[in-house]
Amino acid sequence: MDCRLLITSDVHGSVSAYSYSDKKEISAGLSKLSKLIFELKNENTLLLDNGDILQGSPLLYHHYLFMADKTNPMAKVMNYLGYDYLNTGNHDFNYGSKIMRAFYRDVNAKWITGNIYQDNSPINSGYVIHEFDNKIKIALIGCVTHYIPNWEHPDHIRGYTFEESLAFVKRTVMKIKEIEKVDHIICMYHGGIERDLQTSKETELITGENQGYEICRQTEGLDLLITGHQHRSLVAKINNTIVTQTAQDAQEIAVVDVFKDHIDARLLKASDSIDDKMLDIVKDEEEKTQVWLDKPLGKLKEGNLLIDDMFGARLHKHPLVSFLNQVQMDSANVDIAAVGLANKVYGFNNEITMRDIISSYVYPNSLVVVELTGGQLKEALEKSAEYFAIKDGKIVVSDSFERPKPKHYNYDMFDGIEYTIKVSNPHKNRIIKLLYKGNPVDDYAYYKVAMNNYRAVGGGDYRMYKKARLVKDTQKHIVDCIADYIIKNKIIEVDHKNNISVII
Repeated sequence: MDCRLLITSDVHGSVSAYSYSDKKEISAGLSKLSKLIFELKNENTLLLDNGDILQGSPLLYHHYLFMADKTNPMAKVMNYLGYDYLNTGNHDFNYGSKIMRAFYRDVNAKWITGNIYQDNSPINSGYVIHEFDNKIKIALIGCVTHYIPNWEHPDHIRGYTFEESLAFVKRTVMKIKEIEKVDHIICMYHGGIERDLQTSKETELITGENQGYEICRQTEGLDLLITGHQHRSLVAKINNTIVTQTAQDAQEIAVVDVFKDHIDARLLKASDSIDDKMLDIVKDEEEKTQVWLDKPLGKLKEGNLLIDDMFGARLHKHPLVSFLNQVQMDSANVDIAAVGLANKVYGFNNEITMRDIISSYVYPNSLVVVELTGGQLKEALEKSAEYFAIKDGKIVVSDSFERPKPKHYNYDMFDGIEYTIKVSNPHKNRIIKLLYKGNPVDDYAYYKVAMNNYRAVGGGDYRMYKKARLVKDTQKHIVDCIADYIIKNKIIEVDHKNNISVII
């Protein structure tokens, strides 16, 4: 082995080796990757991260709410591990550019994302040249999916523009080949693979969100493409370019051995050993986070809202969904709301704490209201109805929501309307009944609908929302809406309605 790259991606603030929902030990977290990293490192090793560092764990949400003026815990952890180069992910903007900039200021690693522009000037140089002690020289490019404006709150990216990833990589590789003398050209791309690795058939709508396959196909001279965003575990080869991607939450690391004339890549899972020294680095914030998570806010009038069957919770609209929509409608003062459940949701105990809330609504989305025509509302419902398929005479999840990445969160459930999904009908013809206050929805009438900002800007390919008028931007996180509602009411009555029928 001449030199080595160790690569993480989509860590999402995962440091602890314990679940925030039930405190049980899990096979994830940088504290479990730490031993492996230190064992694999030597004088000719670079430690890289491919983005989505700053969002995804209660530790970082608590930091954002209460300790944003302090050094980000992820900067402390990454400095301890000795990261060398970092790329930006789309979720790194979720708490705003101020938080992101403070992180890059405090972390010792070099920030190399090159396709982001601020006030029309690139924030970084586009690529770096790194020469190892043994004289092997690499060019390292960093870029992020340019699809960010389709998801992110406009205030968080104000002044920023994003060059198309494919165009940026092609242009930068060409420039490196013209003016640099390197042994290998390597790109960290926070985006995924849009086609099947064997057949090259499209695995998703070609929107530009993921361009990994096309980058490899159109870019001659790119030796290694480090991908992310989709949370897949893969090592592959596309058009002579080696491609890697690692699972989320520091479950594994990509190990790339770089020789003068070739590159070898593999994935290694996190060990069972926990680095207590790393945990000590963030101990103060972690303890404050745990206290905050366990503070009771209120209680349900009866029973609980726990979920033990995620598919059943979607197929038969779980009462938790009704409650989340109830909160959104109350907070936005409208009578229609839509919400999707994250891939895995814990639910609420009878006595509700912040731990229950952040385990049940895991995204830092804010609440907005859009005004839709009845036609646009039906179009959105048809898009959501694509979640279901029929197999062996039973209703199941469509493959498009399972692969190449689970996207169950893109199935929305509405309250304030009544509708029926007939799964055996073709796409765009599945909504066979749609009522508002007992009357058929009028294609040309207008309806105000509360939802999160990610969906309102078209996230999840709900493109009809991009044409809708934004009526209200509350600038308030939905997690805060839920907490405030519980604190205000103390004893919570859930107005659950079986308003969605899913039939064969």
